[in-house]
Amino acid sequence: MGFAKSTLTTALLASALMLAQGCTTAPGTSNAEPPMGDKRFAAVQAGMTNDEVRASLGAPKRITRFPGSNNVAWDYEGKDTWGYMVEYSVTFDPNGRVLSKLARRINDGGELK
Repeated sequence: MGFAKSTLTTALLASALMLAQGCTTAPGTSNAEPPMGDKRFAAVQAGMTNDEVRASLGAPKRITRFPGSNNVAWDYEGKDTWGYMVEYSVTFDPNGRVLSKLARRINDGGELK
């Protein structure tokens, strides 16, 4: 009985340690990538490829195609330097290169409702 109790205690302790390690970051966040904001968006420059933008900003939240011009816009959401929710948009030309970018506040501060 002592061996089984010792094994159970060891297993519970190992599980608790694994859970504690997994709780070092807030839910929905990652240590690998900083949150979307003005500094990350500033790295996007005209002429960059869509692969370079994806490497810098990650996958877009929304993609919009413009059939008349064959351009494509990738949209991201984040917070600007002052904490306002912002829609960041990168427009690519038909060759997949950054044509323009735009940041637009989508609320008056705080969390998006």
